[in-house]
Amino acid sequence: MKWLSLLFFLALVLIVIAADQGQLPHFIKTLYKFPGGDKVGHFLLMGLLAFFVNLALPLWPAEKPWRSLLIGSFVIIVVVTIEEASQGLFKTRRMSWADFISSYAGIVSFGYAAWLLRLRRQRQVS
Repeated sequence: MKWLSLLFFLALVLIVIAADQGQLPHFIKTLYKFPGGDKVGHFLLMGLLAFFVNLALPLWPAEKPWRSLLIGSFVIIVVVTIEEASQGLFKTRRMSWADFISSYAGIVSFGYAAWLLRLRRQRQVS
């Protein structure tokens, strides 16, 4: 799972670099052709990244499992916040609150799914 997380992260980095240069790949531009397509892309890409990373990294210790904070989700939120906020520095990009919300919704949704999957695995082992 760690390798999959790393590969997915590197693919997203390449997409961000391409977007910063105004050179998005054709398959990404295709998503933007329908209304809200870029928001769906943010939701799915950041959500899948959170899912893979959360399955690859350990949970922070907590007294009760439902209070555990997923390290991966926290890290992804920080990175997404910095990346989205930095878009004002590029002529080809602009910051969007809707992109923030879509990314965060994906991180929370897929992070929660990863957390549930981990709890299920723990219960099967015990």
